[in-house]
Parts: sequence; structure tokens; C-alpha cells
Amino acid sequence: MAVSIVLPYQEAGKYYARWAHEEQAIDFQKERERAKRCRLSYAAEELFIYLEKMGIKAQVSNQTGDENIILLCEDGETEAFTIEQDGKDLLLKGDSARGLLYAVYELLEAQGIRWYAPKEEFVPQRENLIIPKCGHFVYDMPDGRGFHFEGLLKESESFLIWMARNRLNLHACHAHTKKLQEKQGFTFKTGGHIFTKLLDPNNITEDGRTYLDAHKDWYGKRKEEITAENAIHVQFCVTNTELLDALSELVISKLKGDWKNEDILELAGFDTWGASCECEECKKLGNGADRTLHFLSHIRKRIDEATERGELQKRVRLSFDAYEGTDTLEAPERKVPQNLIDAGDYPLYCPILRCYHHNIDDNSCDKNKIYDRTIRAWEKTGMKLAMNEYYSVSKYEDLPLLFTERMKYEIPYYIERGVTEIQYMHTPILEWGVRSLSQYLYANLSRDRNCDADFLIEKYFEDVYGIHEKKAKKSYALIEEATSLCGSWRNWFETSILTHLCEWDGCAPKEPFYRESHLGENAVAMGYEMVEKLSEALSTLRTIKKDALKTLDPEIFTEDGLALNPIEQQKRRAGSQLLNKVNEDIRGVKYGLDVFRLMVLCLDYYEALYEQRADAESLVQKIAELGDAMSEYTVGINYAAYTPDTEIRDALLRSQLKNLYYKIIANHKGDLLWN
Repeated sequence: MAVSIVLPYQEAGKYYARWAHEEQAIDFQKERERAKRCRLSYAAEELFIYLEKMGIKAQVSNQTGDENIILLCEDGETEAFTIEQDGKDLLLKGDSARGLLYAVYELLEAQGIRWYAPKEEFVPQRENLIIPKCGHFVYDMPDGRGFHFEGLLKESESFLIWMARNRLNLHACHAHTKKLQEKQGFTFKTGGHIFTKLLDPNNITEDGRTYLDAHKDWYGKRKEEITAENAIHVQFCVTNTELLDALSELVISKLKGDWKNEDILELAGFDTWGASCECEECKKLGNGADRTLHFLSHIRKRIDEATERGELQKRVRLSFDAYEGTDTLEAPERKVPQNLIDAGDYPLYCPILRCYHHNIDDNSCDKNKIYDRTIRAWEKTGMKLAMNEYYSVSKYEDLPLLFTERMKYEIPYYIERGVTEIQYMHTPILEWGVRSLSQYLYANLSRDRNCDADFLIEKYFEDVYGIHEKKAKKSYALIEEATSLCGSWRNWFETSILTHLCEWDGCAPKEPFYRESHLGENAVAMGYEMVEKLSEALSTLRTIKKDALKTLDPEIFTEDGLALNPIEQQKRRAGSQLLNKVNEDIRGVKYGLDVFRLMVLCLDYYEALYEQRADAESLVQKIAELGDAMSEYTVGINYAAYTPDTEIRDALLRSQLKNLYYKIIANHKGDLLWN
């Protein structure tokens, strides 16, 4: 007997697989019914595939049978859905096609299916369908859960499929995967620090002048003379009508062209730690947030006018950055313009210098104490609020960082504070390694603050590592504990060890090294303790690998692929699948260990030179050996932010200490490893 997956279309059983993949031929804005059929058929296909993988025989039909899963959806706008049981019939009904797809994934997860990473899933064997919790489901973060993209080449289909299956839906609109994203119900977001490039003071006008020469009054007034070097160190003048009109026209022209598919447009200020314009008109508006809201309100007014004229066909929401390092992190002092509230426009809160050793609302932490106060202040403004986290950004350079403890507390905290959208910077596409756990937990918590995070973590280790789960847990725990002060070691500007190391010339210093507040006088000792924990984690992972290699059975060793049942999965865990996973973990942790060890050695060497210690010579030898080894292997792919280009970087370059390494070697007068 087969479970009937019932679609409301004639001859659905014959054509659903074709309908599910005809997105390239559909205009999703104009052909609503055809788009709906495509999306429902895709949901049916996903359900059929995974029921079959579990061993439950299924068929797709427009007719009911003895046991049915009935798929329906309304033409609504939300992602909400309902699951109801009536005898042997199970009804999955979405408020929209996206809601129906999420209902399907909710049902499949109730069977024990997990999507831990692209092409890394767990599918149990079942004889009968487990009936999930019934009722009406409304996910948390209804305005979007996803990633702030970086790089035009991040168009991986397997990654987008992983996102959809985990109900993540906020991402960039990609040229080659746009239709797939539309079928899956993605929310498209673009923009960012677009004005830094557009208002570059060295840009040339049509009459041959630079922007600075032609439009000096566009750039924020400050006490010193405005020059090409400092022009964008202060945010632009938001009361200059000529500038506001020029930027409005630019935004509208982009919405007619390159950005015509976008749902959300992020309009951030200059990507710099700068104050606001000090002209008298700007001062009258209030603080930095008030000034930014004034600018955004002008853009909103012009967009609404263009929409009324029929120039823009799609409703777009606007966001701006409440950006640390500027005076926009503070909530506005005055009333928010009503047109922004009516349109659903919102601030994107960016705690760029936060500490991950403490929760974001921990007022005992000198780095985090500002955040709880300012988030609560934004909560009272009447605007929606979005959160931009920094789990994977330039200063972290694909390090094997884990944030499970922070996520378990903070994502529910964000939701309680009224946050309706979350994203983080920037999406890792390849070589997740141990970060798969953070990615998976992020997806679950952002849609359901009340999910059992500890259970999900336990299942991750059980499903992914099988009989090696205890050792894997130990390794992950060591990594998370060791790297919790990642911000103190590698954050931006003058707030981290990395920043001050990069400013060192490699010569004997004349003053003590900068003392970061969380590390203080014990920075070197704490650094070596961190390195020791990472070394133990790496050793534990290598033990798992050795044990897995010892138990390989040549009769069941197969090429990579999807495991179809628990017996096959267990075999794969003892064979290539587990080995592939643990080798990926090892590569990431080895790189992380090398990066942090190099940082600690450089810091120790600085202090040894300053204190004229006898061990300075042995330290520089260790630096030379480690840096040389790191220059001989690569780590992942670096994506160009605004152009379709990539770069392979060696581990030494990704440590961001390559220049310092060469300075140290060049300034050293003795013999090193190459003699």
C-alpha cells in the first residue's frame, strides 16, 4: 500500500515531476497560477523523494487513496501553515506556496530527517509515517532568516536547497539560480555600503572634475579641511537636497534595472568608522539615527512616488545600518518618519565589535554592555528591527569557530526584543567542518526560539559521528571554549591583538604591547592555553579518523552518495562518509590552530624583545618555521565582494599576519630555518 501525496491538479501523478522543474519558463510575478503549480509540485516531489528514502512507499496523484497526505495552499503572503489529521488523511496547508513547502519539511523532520549541511543529511528507516504535532504554525523572524551575501559567485544550488530545507529564506538574488530561489520562496535582499563607491571623491563627473571638486558640499562637514583622503571618513550630508535627489534617482534607476527582483534594499552609509555631518542643518535633525532616518524617508518618498506613477512594479522595503563606530547605533531621539513605519522599513542592528565570550546583553562585559541598552531603545521606536550578526567575517577568515552557547541564548533574546529578521556575515559555502553545527543550530533557533537546542545538538553528534559521538562532542567543546575570545584576538580597529600586531614593524619595540581588556596581562598565557585546547581538539578528531580507518570494510566501501536507510548509514559512518566529514573537520581545525598559534608566538616574541628575554631567539625560529609551513597550503576560496572573481589564499595570508611575518624575518639578523 502506498501513501498518496495528493495534488489539486488533473493528472498530477503523470506530470508533477515536470511541473516541479519548469521554473525557468515561468514569470513568477505575472504567471501566478503556473508558478503556484510549480511550487506545489516541487513540494510534492520533495515529500515523495524522502518518503521513498525512508522506505515508505508513496505515489503522487490528484486522487485520494487509503492513506493520504493532501497538499494545499492559499494565495497569501505569509509563510504560515497548518497541519491537520483526519483519520488516515493528513492535510498540509500553506498560507502561501512557501508555507506549504515548509509544512512538508516540518513533516519530514518529524520523521527524524535532518539536513546538516549541503549533501550531508540523515534519513532514518521507517515502516510507517509518524504523525507530527498538528496545529497552525507561524515561525519566528517572519521577515527573513538568512545570510548577508558576499561575492557574486555564491550561487551554489546545493547550498540554496540546504537553506530552503532548513527554512532559511533571506539571501541575495543570483543571476543563474534566481528561478530556483523564486520557486523555493526566497526573499531577495541587496545593497549594503553602496555609497562608499558611488560617492568616491575621486570619481570623475561628465565635465572632467572629481566629485570632490564638483560637489564638495555633498560630503559631511567636519572641523578639518575636506580632502580626497578624508571625505568619506564622515557620513555624507543628509540635508543636501541636491545630493538626496541624485541618490534617489540612482536608487530608482537601479530598482528598474539590476534590482528589479529585490524585496529588500539595504542602504548603508559609508563603510567607515565616521561621525555624522556637522553642518548646522544636519545638527537640527537630532542624532546620527535621526539623520539617517531623514535620509531614508526622502528615498522612501521618492520610491513611493515612482511606484504610484507605475515606474516600479514591485514593492520594496528599505533598511539601513545601525552601525557601530558611527552614531547610528543609538536609537533616534525624535519621532520616526511615519512613511518609514508604514512601509515596513527598518534598521539593521550591527554590533561589529561584540564579544562572543559573553552574551550580548551581559552588562559586566565592557564590550557588550552597550548592546542591550541600544537594542531595547530601538525596540521602543515603533519600527521593526533586524539583527546582523558576525559569525563569519573578514577578521575571522574561515576559522573553525563555534557559537552554539551564544546562539542558544541570544537568538531567543533577539526575538523577545522584537527582532523580525536575522542575517549574518558572511556565508561560508565550502568546507564548513565543525561550523556545520553552528549553521544547523542557527537555522533552527531563528525560526523557533523554543526549539530544544540541546536535543538538536545531541542528535547532530549521534547522526553524524555515530559510535564516535563522545569524542566528537569533546573536540567541539574544546574548540568552542578555546575560541570564545575570538573578538579579543581578531576584531576590527584598535580593539584586538591582531590589529596591533599588524601595526608592528617587527623590530625591538620601545613600549609595552596593547592590553586588551579581556586578556590583560595574561594574554600570552591565555593564548598558549587556547592553542593547547585546539591541539587537543585536533588530536581527538585524528583519533576518530584512525578508528574509522581501522574498521573499514572493503566489501561495503562505496563512493559518496545519499544513504538510504540506517543500516547503510551505519556502514557509511564506518567508511567514506564519516572519513570525508572528519577530514573536513581536521582541515579546518588544523588551519585554526596554526593561525592562533602564529598570533600567540608573534605576541610572545614582541614581549620577549621588549623585555630583552633570552627566549626571543627560539621564538623567532618557531615563527619562521610555522609561517613557512602555512605558506605551503591553501584554505578555501575568497570571493570578491562586488565582482565575479575568486582568489585562493594560502593559510599565512589568511592569518592576516603575512606582512608581519616578512617584517620579522627581514629584521632578524640571525640564522633561521633555511640555513
